Amino acid sequence: MKERDMQLKFNHFVRDNMEYLKDKLGPSVAFELKIEHGKSFAFKNVLPHQVQALCQSCNGSFYYKIPDDPIFKQSKTMFHIKRPYDCYYMSDSGAYIVVWFYEPRKDKPIYLIDINNFIGLSVKWPKLYNRKSMTEEQIKENSDHIFLLKKKYEVL
Repeated sequence: MKERDMQLKFNHFVRDNMEYLKDKLGPSVAFELKIEHGKSFAFKNVLPHQVQALCQSCNGSFYYKIPDDPIFKQSKTMFHIKRPYDCYYMSDSGAYIVVWFYEPRKDKPIYLIDINNFIGLSVKWPKLYNRKSMTEEQIKENSDHIFLLKKKYEVL
């Protein structure tokens, strides 16, 4: 299982539960998906440019132009993947790191951590616990929202 596989499951989850998520998370939200195969999630897995973009979406404003990539990377033709639109602008939106501790053939929850909460944890955690990562149990205790990644939502 790779992050792209998680993306597919997450897409289905969001599409099937839009009204519920809108009620819980707000009308527009930015997500950074992270899949963890080990026992703990390292803060360094969220790269600085990702933190910056999520912060801009949440605490200010963020503009992004969706790239016009060809269907095949080496393609010299002008055929492009269909995009819903060219660009978007987000302001004062929700912004979350989504962590999924993957185990084969098991329904596992996804943990949503607000970007401001994540930044605070990434600063204080190493000082308090002498660790640069968090176990699943620690992430669970510090998450803002927890869902099972299934067709219909389940709040834990």
